[in-house]
Amino acid sequence: MAEPSTLFLAVIGLACFLLGTRALLVGLVIASVFQAMSFIAIGEGPLIVYYFFGVLFILRNGIDLLWQAAAPTSLGERTRPLYWLLLFVVIAALGVLVLPLAFKGAMVYSPKLSLDEQYNNLTPLAFNSSHLNQLVQLLINALIVLIVWIRKIPPRHFLVALACSLGLTVGFAVWQLVSHLTGVYFPSEWLYTVSNWSIGNEQRFGIFPRINGVFLEPSTMATYLVGFLAFLLVWWVKQPSWKLFAGLSLCLLSMVLTLSTTAYLGIVLVFGTVFLGFGLTQLLSGGWINKTLFGILCMTLLLAWVVLIITTASADMRELLSSVLIEKEGGDSFRFRFEADLQSVLVVWRTYGLGLGLGGNRPSSFLTLLLSNVGLFGVLSFLLFMASLSSAALHRLRKIGNPQLLAIGIAAVWGLWSTMAAKVLAQPDLSFAPLWVWAFFLASLCVCTAHADQATAARRA
Repeated sequence: MAEPSTLFLAVIGLACFLLGTRALLVGLVIASVFQAMSFIAIGEGPLIVYYFFGVLFILRNGIDLLWQAAAPTSLGERTRPLYWLLLFVVIAALGVLVLPLAFKGAMVYSPKLSLDEQYNNLTPLAFNSSHLNQLVQLLINALIVLIVWIRKIPPRHFLVALACSLGLTVGFAVWQLVSHLTGVYFPSEWLYTVSNWSIGNEQRFGIFPRINGVFLEPSTMATYLVGFLAFLLVWWVKQPSWKLFAGLSLCLLSMVLTLSTTAYLGIVLVFGTVFLGFGLTQLLSGGWINKTLFGILCMTLLLAWVVLIITTASADMRELLSSVLIEKEGGDSFRFRFEADLQSVLVVWRTYGLGLGLGGNRPSSFLTLLLSNVGLFGVLSFLLFMASLSSAALHRLRKIGNPQLLAIGIAAVWGLWSTMAAKVLAQPDLSFAPLWVWAFFLASLCVCTAHADQATAARRA
């Protein structure tokens, strides 16, 4: 079934396809934040715009490689991340084909229903379209990682695309806030076209609207922003600039607007780990903390002081923060999610550590999702893929010897792992596009060349 945006997206996708890999990459990264927009509905599930661009990206690069428009090159050094990715895909594929049949009838949290609906009312496991959908999405992301690696796509293309995606995210978030406050038109019918998913655009805490922008719900947007906050903060610590500070400020503003526990905990954890990690390293090495780290400490203290003043002066703000940070833990939402995660741990035990296959169970946390879907071996291979990808990227950048590019690489590693940490709190979805975008970016850093990105990195810093 066609959506209102189908024709518009088809024209943009076709134009990017004709323009080539760079245009498709920018479109793919930008599409990764439009989590609530579907390209077209197929059967029971939608094809969201990100995977539409992912398919186009794979087709275009496949044609280029087939016709030698861009001659394929060797995989290069330190290809271990690709082997771990291959192992993870194999484990996931075998799990989808075997485990739903082997454990048919097991009581699970169905991905097709909400957690609230299934509290004390679990669903018997049966092989369905959710298993195949999750596997296809994993295959698409894995192929994109491989293409980025083979084609040696320059990191500068990713930097442009990431900047565009953050700009659009902040822009739509502010637009939505203004719409809530003034009644100005906001294109909800274009942005929220995924049936039964887009529930976040009407949430409120008392008189305060929760902002989800182009994402499914505020916590999903918060997960994306936590990774970007870590990326910009670490890059700013390594190479201070007003551009990075401006991006960092916009990111913080958007996180505050979500009124999400994930966002607020993410701000505290990111600022705390960055300050302690870099600050203690300098102190232990016998040096003083530099001006940027001192600025982070002052900014943190200033934010804490402003929050204290506002919350003590405003009854509405006290009620809001109490709802977001304190009362939520004792409410139904916390109980339902805790029960879903507990049942997922029991699933791991009952399936002898094998899981139920992708799409077999939907808990509240990313970690319990992986454990209950791909099992212990799947979780291990996935973590080893991400860890080896991070290690290979930093090894390559140190070998190149470009400090500007190395700073970007370190920041990207922080972005990846901060996104994963935020997903453990609130985002149980292996197909979450922003997480894979960080993996694509690190794959490009693993195979980048000094002459291709040295000047660009210096300019952007």
